[in-house]
Amino acid sequence: MATYNNGINGPLKGKIGNVVAVNWRGVNHFRSLPEASAKPPTQKQLEHWKVFGMVSSWLKPLKDLIWMGFQTVTSGKTPMNEAISFVFREALKSEGTEREINFPMVVFSRGELFSSYIREFSKLDSGLIRITWQNGFSSAFHQENDRAIFIFYNVTKGKFATYKEVADRGDQEALLQLPGGFAHDELHGYLFYMSRDGKAVSTTQYLGNL
Repeated sequence: MATYNNGINGPLKGKIGNVVAVNWRGVNHFRSLPEASAKPPTQKQLEHWKVFGMVSSWLKPLKDLIWMGFQTVTSGKTPMNEAISFVFREALKSEGTEREINFPMVVFSRGELFSSYIREFSKLDSGLIRITWQNGFSSAFHQENDRAIFIFYNVTKGKFATYKEVADRGDQEALLQLPGGFAHDELHGYLFYMSRDGKAVSTTQYLGNL
């Protein structure tokens, strides 16, 4: 892959012979086009693509949050691709011949802000979720006004519920109303913090299974 500066007519776009001109994060690149292969995919490749597609589809509803949660990645991948790669590497388990999401190992953010000690994660009869936590001392990586972001995955319905503007780190408690029909389903809960300016996050904490 090569970079280039704009010419007198501005940046190039599209395919030129066997290369394509693209713009990636504000930098213009030339990339070689992949060569077509006449070889059929192996069984291992087919299984890899199937699992990769499953992980990608599972994370897709959280695209906006993941772009915030993985905003500081430096691998050259997009935040979404980095999240997919992480789950693929670290958060899968085998169930018979199938590969499934290992929910306690999943993260939707990776960053340098500190996490908190979770004291309670419970479901109330009224359809509310109660979460309480304890903080350490304030520092550059721990401010009382860091925003708490909660994510619940409903295993029964295969749906996510997210809460972004409900509590700050300093509140040390949140009462969250579940969506209709979620109250009696199996849920996995997650929490991460985002700084008030939106430029830093904590690594996701797994709250537990209800």
